[in-house]
Amino acid sequence: MLRSGAIDPVEEPVEETVEVAVFSETDEEDSDFYDSEYDFEEDDKLFEVYVDPDIELMGSKDKGKSVLEENEYVTEKMYDRMQNEEGDEDCVDDSDSLDSACGSDDESPGKKYPKFNPRAHSKNPDLELGLVFDSKQQAKFAIQSHCLRRGMMVQFEKNDGSRLRAKCKNKGCVWTVHVSLMQGDHTWQIKTYNPEHSNCYWNYNNKSLRSNWIGKTFVKKFKSNPKLGTSAFRDEICTTLKANVSRSQAYRAKRKALKIMQGNIEDQFSRIRDYCNELKRTDDKATVILKLTEDEEGIRFHRLYICFSACKDGFKAACRPVVGVDGCFLKGQKGGQLLSAVGIDPNNNIFPICFALVEGETKDTWMWFLNLLDGDLGISENQYRWTFMSDKQKGLIPAFESLFPDAENRFCVRHLHTNMKKDRFGGMAVKNALWAAARASRIEEFGRRLEELKAIDELAYSWLVKKPPNQWSRSHFSPFPKCDILLNNMCECFNSFILDAREKPIIPMLETIRTLLMTRLQLNREKAEKWDSAICPKIRTLLIKNMKDAGECIPIRSDEWNFQIVGPFDQYTVNVKEMSCSCRRWELTGIPCRHAISAIWCRNENPEMYVHKYYNVEEYKKCYEKPIMPINGPDLWPKCQLVPPLPPKYDEKADVGRPQKQRRRQPDEPPAPGIQTKLRGVIRKKNKCRLCGTVGHNSKGCKRKRNTVNEQTQTQRSNAGAGHGPTPHSPVNPQTAAVQVATSSASSSGVNQKTTQTKEKLQVRRPSKKGVNIGGTSNRIASVNINQGPTIHTPMLIKGGKNYITLTNLRASSGNQSNSGPNSGNPSLKPPTHPNMVLQPSNVAASQSASKSVSMSGKSASQPAPKYTSQAPPKSASQPSGSSVSKKFWRP
Repeated sequence: MLRSGAIDPVEEPVEETVEVAVFSETDEEDSDFYDSEYDFEEDDKLFEVYVDPDIELMGSKDKGKSVLEENEYVTEKMYDRMQNEEGDEDCVDDSDSLDSACGSDDESPGKKYPKFNPRAHSKNPDLELGLVFDSKQQAKFAIQSHCLRRGMMVQFEKNDGSRLRAKCKNKGCVWTVHVSLMQGDHTWQIKTYNPEHSNCYWNYNNKSLRSNWIGKTFVKKFKSNPKLGTSAFRDEICTTLKANVSRSQAYRAKRKALKIMQGNIEDQFSRIRDYCNELKRTDDKATVILKLTEDEEGIRFHRLYICFSACKDGFKAACRPVVGVDGCFLKGQKGGQLLSAVGIDPNNNIFPICFALVEGETKDTWMWFLNLLDGDLGISENQYRWTFMSDKQKGLIPAFESLFPDAENRFCVRHLHTNMKKDRFGGMAVKNALWAAARASRIEEFGRRLEELKAIDELAYSWLVKKPPNQWSRSHFSPFPKCDILLNNMCECFNSFILDAREKPIIPMLETIRTLLMTRLQLNREKAEKWDSAICPKIRTLLIKNMKDAGECIPIRSDEWNFQIVGPFDQYTVNVKEMSCSCRRWELTGIPCRHAISAIWCRNENPEMYVHKYYNVEEYKKCYEKPIMPINGPDLWPKCQLVPPLPPKYDEKADVGRPQKQRRRQPDEPPAPGIQTKLRGVIRKKNKCRLCGTVGHNSKGCKRKRNTVNEQTQTQRSNAGAGHGPTPHSPVNPQTAAVQVATSSASSSGVNQKTTQTKEKLQVRRPSKKGVNIGGTSNRIASVNINQGPTIHTPMLIKGGKNYITLTNLRASSGNQSNSGPNSGNPSLKPPTHPNMVLQPSNVAASQSASKSVSMSGKSASQPAPKYTSQAPPKSASQPSGSSVSKKFWRP
């Protein structure tokens, strides 16, 4: 039975509600069902008026008719609503959707406008009239994306709190869009839109491209590949947008994209308290120490120390008492140093213990870090059993001497060799002798290696014997820690392990390190379950290598446990019961050497039985037994009610310019991977100073040259104070000052005079300035304009009766000249810029040699200066009588 509710003929029948009741024959007399108030004829008339019979059902009329024929109780309109093709008002929307068809109090729903979806439409949005945006920023970004993706230049004419109007930047184009606030709402809507373009073309040099829009658009590229370079990113932008982008613009866009992805620096440090609380919530036994300072601006971040309980307990359970400490610089905007303590696991791999973020490597920071490390590991309880490996960083040795004076300290041999090279003890022979002495396992062999170094370079030997041998040679190492490492590679490996994290802000950096450690512990647990041997794989590999060398040894048995081992060039004794060999390698490492393996084979036993328990697989599993627990995202962190700290002030220069990414390498160190150089893998030549002969700088930055200039300045000041210089009331001319500086430099010591002389290539040129006329065979100067500037490139008159032939004569004559001449107080004298021109006074004999300088005339200053003429040099004996030097200057 089909029944319909009453319909008011005045209202629109679009909102008609139709109900379908399906019941059986036993419900015919049910009082809950009643007949309609009007007959079926009126219902059919209304159906014909308000229902369009041409509407297709499910895309096909025939399909709808076939359904109606099968069920005569369902009308065509009811079938549409059952299929929810047009949208049924009675259907419940998804709970994730914020839209509702109509409110419970609405009598008729309003008109629905299209809504901008940033997830689906942000890549290449299409604008249309009535499009609704959540904010003005969203509308502006959509307009920019729409234009820039189509090669258009857009200009925003209006941009305020209530409207946003944009147009095409090309002249004569009518494309425009106007967005404004909706009435009674905080959403924005396109009110005016003209999508037509006139006289527009694809602009490959689009000036509307901004780094802000590029960074927001391509932020996903850096989420998938944070190490994307600037050049590759620029190529990606140009290919995708079909527009030219400069490298600097691509670099700015990259920085802004990383800032969007990683967050603001101030926001990062403001959440550091919440992050520490989240770490303590998931790992209550972890050590998380946050140190703050206070200045005039407020509370500021200073240091942070983190040691997870899994790392702390795993190290104390199965690792050897050897700790390597080191620091590495952070590449973020605020700078700083990351101090770390790293151990060695039973498989000779690194085992990070803790790390701390500090302002730098100083005694104070190392004291603070080692005190917290002592509290986690209990080092001070028995200092004799602990060994520290370091690079002797700034302040580290005083901290060790103050906190752990009884612990063993070892120094990285590679850094020891670097210090030798800094003191000019380089060369391959010195390096090989140093490493031979460091690898020596017995004191006798150590002494022989030092004698070899003494024969090569006695100064290098004197430098090395001052270093305590128990810090860098195996011959003086303690056998207790079962470790004979000579390098601080465990800390270097950890610094390389967190290389990508060091470029990020503080919270992403800490999260990256925590995630790497958490993943590494789990991978090592899974890896240990697959091992079927009693000792770890790397230790087994070393044992097999020693087994191959043991074939060259001949064991001679003394008793049940003692053996004499005869090798190709040496002979040692082995005590199998005490697990010792006279070469000391078995005692230092805990792994049987080739001599011990030969004796063990003589006893018909397996050498793996005599490997120290530090290297067992069971110990390895204990080391990685506990996991690092995961944490929630920033939205779920417990909020701290205290005042959030401000960012630190580690380095004021860190905020200026690009942050440093690469460390400074030694001259003989190979370049960093990925950096292309002309001499890749070749030792680069050092600069050598031509003044002092020292390697490491050039003559421009030589200290000796600066000292010479300072001495000259002091000499000038002393002469001025003694009254030899110009009087305080006399005018000072910069030309004379320049001459005095040149002459004073020439009067210094012979070595300095030789090094400070400027090598100039003298060229003979005719005067080209106005006011200078040369005529006749004697090159007589008819007239000279003496008022020309100091940069004149022609001969000039010099008052005082001096004749400068060459620059050398000028400097040499300065020592013989008297400061009491008639023109000593006149600073307006200037030597000729081209000293090749011979200037002689007319009253001087022509036979006087032109290469000699004429001394200062003894006439008083009141007498008129003699006239000067330019004469040719005297003829030599080899010169023909008819030769002439007309129109040429003579060069002495």
